[in-house]
Amino acid sequence: MRKNFLPYLAIGVGILSLSFSALFVRWAAAPGPVMGFYRIGLALTMLGATTVLGADFLRHPVFGWGDLLALSSGVFYTGYYIATQRGRQHLDTLSYIWIAGLCSTLVLLAMCLVLKLPLTGYPPRTYLFFFGAALLPQITGYLAVGYALGHLPASVVSPTMICQPVLTALLAIPLLGEMLQASQWLGGMAVLAGIFLVHRSRD
Repeated sequence: MRKNFLPYLAIGVGILSLSFSALFVRWAAAPGPVMGFYRIGLALTMLGATTVLGADFLRHPVFGWGDLLALSSGVFYTGYYIATQRGRQHLDTLSYIWIAGLCSTLVLLAMCLVLKLPLTGYPPRTYLFFFGAALLPQITGYLAVGYALGHLPASVVSPTMICQPVLTALLAIPLLGEMLQASQWLGGMAVLAGIFLVHRSRD
């Protein structure tokens, strides 16, 4: 039971780290005084995300290299938000995502070749998972984020993305057969309320 749980714990830590990238984006992209609505909204979203996914970590306090890599991804996600916001000032969504996708593909290919990781030889079902992950979370998701960053500042888009833990927890009900605790439902509502306040701060 414990071994089967560990992959989902790593997923939770990864998504939680991306949630906290909102704080890094606020510091890097918009230094200076913070408005009241934005401060309260950001605090609510981060607290809600921690409540939604942090409960599982407290029940199973295991931390490994995978979790460390997941946490560090929040820093890189911050860089992506800021770079995309600036890139979208000069390029349309499709052009920017195509260039960013090509560059990242070449970097990942080089890493696979250096580390001698296999690129072929996987069962057909694995390739279907690869295709599904590329089509929905990657292509569709990054197109949506790229479009949003062309119209909204990164300091607003990043906190909005904290709804990911809420959606992950909701999808875990039918896909993984998990039941949410009352605290996790409250955390989800806190995330939504925080996102509303963050957007309200722009008025």
